[in-house]
Amino acid sequence: MNKPLRNMTIAFLLATGVLVSAHQAAAADPKPALTIAFAGYDQFIGSLKALDELSGHTKLAAKAEGNIELMTRGKGFAGLDKSRPWGILVSLGENDQPVVQGYLPVSDLKKLLASIPRPGGEVPAANADGVYEFPMGAKTVNVKQKGKWAVLSDNAETLNSAPADPTPAFADMTKSYLLSVRGSVQNIPEASRANFIKSLRGIVEFTLAMQQQSNSAEERALQSASIKQLFAKLETFSKELDSLVIGVGLDPSSKALFLDFEARGVEGTKLAQKFDAMKDAKTDFAGFDVPGAAMTLLTSGTSDDEDVADAKTTLANFKATANKMLDSNEQLGDKREMAKQLLGDLLDVAEKTVALKKGDGGMAVVLDDGPVVVFGTRIAAGAKLEGAIKKLVKELSADEPKLAKLVTFDAEKYEGINFHVAKIPIPDPKAAEVLGESVQIVVGLSDSSLYFGAGKDPIATIKKAIDASKAAPGKAINPVDLVISATPIAKFFAKVIQSDNPGDAQAKKNFTKAAALLAKSGGKDHITMTLKAIPHGATLRLNVESGVTKTILNLLPGNDSDDSDEK
Repeated sequence: MNKPLRNMTIAFLLATGVLVSAHQAAAADPKPALTIAFAGYDQFIGSLKALDELSGHTKLAAKAEGNIELMTRGKGFAGLDKSRPWGILVSLGENDQPVVQGYLPVSDLKKLLASIPRPGGEVPAANADGVYEFPMGAKTVNVKQKGKWAVLSDNAETLNSAPADPTPAFADMTKSYLLSVRGSVQNIPEASRANFIKSLRGIVEFTLAMQQQSNSAEERALQSASIKQLFAKLETFSKELDSLVIGVGLDPSSKALFLDFEARGVEGTKLAQKFDAMKDAKTDFAGFDVPGAAMTLLTSGTSDDEDVADAKTTLANFKATANKMLDSNEQLGDKREMAKQLLGDLLDVAEKTVALKKGDGGMAVVLDDGPVVVFGTRIAAGAKLEGAIKKLVKELSADEPKLAKLVTFDAEKYEGINFHVAKIPIPDPKAAEVLGESVQIVVGLSDSSLYFGAGKDPIATIKKAIDASKAAPGKAINPVDLVISATPIAKFFAKVIQSDNPGDAQAKKNFTKAAALLAKSGGKDHITMTLKAIPHGATLRLNVESGVTKTILNLLPGNDSDDSDEK
């Protein structure tokens, strides 16, 4: 996995679990450990209206407001200030108890409570402190108006400590997102974080022990080493991860839907430094951003000495365990030593590649005349990898002579890359119409790069990518940049899906309609996933452009239209 993306994944795994267990912690500092922010009623309805305008015929906003009118018996949340945001703050108080405070913007709390139907009918009178009490199971929700806010809590005493204006705690979130959640890991005591990790490790180890009773000792040892390494990372992250944010929204100008995952490290820590290093991402594989491709991926990242040491430990553990497994495999017979040597060569290449401290690569899927998947990446000791592949095919061919006829070594050489080709016949006539009479699998190697391709004439696509990459060496990119183009995907499936049965016929119709809609989207037909560096952190954004959103809305059951785009 790309190193920055792996760090993001570990950060979210840690923070999610710590925040879920935050109620077990105690802290003198009342800063919120968890903040949930909603941009407000008007923003929500406005987003639905934007989607209605985009689709041209859905009535999402009208349906939402109609349901609210029905639920409130025509009162429509009277007393609620629909222009301002909502929020929930969870901080950690004394005696290991959470302090949970919810905030609703109101002009008149009593009117708002009266507009919400409840068992028993009328709203109970407020007590002498102006607090309304609503029993809910074993707990009681307490609500009190403070200025322009209704404050909710399951503890009446916390209402008095609630700020008169809570917006500074979540206003920055509501400016960027319709709905968002922020976890502030460092606002949870260190002892609580450590206890959570310890508990989680116990659960993981127990679960795996139950599942792996039939596994060999070597397999269990490898799994144990991996768990140890993972939780060592989690312990470091618990000390160096500052915050994370998950947010969803709709861009008002482009009408693109987006989902963000953001993580920040504590300033001055190694984690923050690793995030900061992401801003200098560069690639020598920019040519894999193939024009017209259904999907492209560019990725680049760096590693430090600690990352290299961790990777080498993992490889060494795997090699030791795998060799023991090979030694105990009676079916290999006299080929046991050969298998161990091949494994050693492959792991040696992996170790030398890790030592480069630089990950760099690209990938593309092209669906024009025939599907082709290609990728290229930086490696070390390519000649050794090439020798290992040739040796492996030779050994396999001794038992399966037909394999030797399918594989052509040194089939072609281009820009210092040796290409080796395997042609796999396609016996299914329908599949052959799409893929051709045979699928080519290509491996291209130089001492510093590896290329792979599969499909119809992948070498041609790889050559174009190589040429385009050489024209833009060291191109600055985002650490991860994935682009999926919906138009070529819809056209491809509309073409290849048969109409032999009703289910396939409907699928073909849907893809045909989607292709027509997307073709008129003005190029707004992409789904992208981009990892970008921010100060001491990174943001991973999943973005759905308006053409894709419109197509999805028009394909939803009950939302069919006579839109001329599909005619």
